[in-house]
Amino acid sequence: LATAPRAADAGVAPIWASEVRAYSSQWEADPGWEATQSLGEPDATSCADIPGQAWSPDTPGTGWIELLFPNEVDDATGFQLHDTNPDLGGKITLVRAIMSDDSLQTVYSGSRTTTCPNPFQLNFTPLLDQPVKGIRIETTGYGEIDAVAVLGPPTTTTTTTTTTTTTTTT
Repeated sequence: LATAPRAADAGVAPIWASEVRAYSSQWEADPGWEATQSLGEPDATSCADIPGQAWSPDTPGTGWIELLFPNEVDDATGFQLHDTNPDLGGKITLVRAIMSDDSLQTVYSGSRTTTCPNPFQLNFTPLLDQPVKGIRIETTGYGEIDAVAVLGPPTTTTTTTTTTTTTTTT
């Protein structure tokens, strides 16, 4: 299982969800809490029940959403979940990594209450055994998911210096 919560490690790049694979339901209005609201970087402007900024199931029971990342991530180190609206009692109860072979690996099981604006950080200990291509999140209440990222391996910067020597003979 993952350790939770912990501040992000320095140099770990978030890779934001880019596609909705499936969901249990979505609260439809105009605008609503459609599943596509959980894609990309966080954009909720406050920790409140604001339509058009997060996904929510259409009833306060158990809901779930599956999101995919733009590429499979080798050596994923964790997930970062941005959820909103603590006033409606939404809780994240189960988080599973969708692996490259479509199997699901549980990385969190519990009853986490929204602590918006702070994201829910899950760090994999130990690391998962294959590349991660998506995430399945299960909620109770009106759990509202604004954005989700997989955390890739730490980024490093390599600097290369080239020296040229010129010799002149006379």
